[in-house]
Amino acid sequence: MTWGTQYSLASNSAILSLTLPVITAVFAFLILKEKMNRVRWLSFIIAILGVILISTGNIQQLNFSAKYAIGNGLIFLAIIGNSYFNVGIKKIASRYSEMEMVFYTYIAIIILLTPLVLYFERDVFARIPDFTRNTWTGLTLLTIFHNYLSMVLFFKALKVLDAMQVALSNYLITFFGLPIAAIWLGETLNIHSIVGGVLVLGSTLIITIVDYRMKQKLKT
Repeated sequence: MTWGTQYSLASNSAILSLTLPVITAVFAFLILKEKMNRVRWLSFIIAILGVILISTGNIQQLNFSAKYAIGNGLIFLAIIGNSYFNVGIKKIASRYSEMEMVFYTYIAIIILLTPLVLYFERDVFARIPDFTRNTWTGLTLLTIFHNYLSMVLFFKALKVLDAMQVALSNYLITFFGLPIAAIWLGETLNIHSIVGGVLVLGSTLIITIVDYRMKQKLKT
């Protein structure tokens, strides 16, 4: 994903990333045999409409010309890999605890990425003494909230919900980005963004609460 963004535009990456829940749903259907029902179709449609409203600025800046083909291709491959990972984890979730899945995931990441870091960015280790307080604060927050807590909660959700349901929650990233941009970056929220955020939140509530209750009723 990072390489792809370097050879493409941020707006292209943002819009392509919106396909993650859709591709995850396809993998869930093929691998886990999960099915789409009326509630899930409705949730996906509402969520996509909401994200389109939030992302109007990125949509206007889209550029899928041949100049960015390599970057866009790398981004899309990363999305496919992420989707497959989400579904694959769901398939083995019953055999491992959340902490075990986090541990094994990062062991695999270290094994795979260490050679790449040593080859492309070996000088980063020499720059560690020059890291500022803000750098260490950022790294600490990323480690605790993004790399640890969010992953534990994600794996916990996969144990309870279907992969399709969890996939749709990815659109909440766009939703929570709105108040963060307004508070920390001072950006002004327009009516399209607010309506889009409400739609995204509503669609997530529908697929996680209504669909889950319907599934439980069928079991009983």
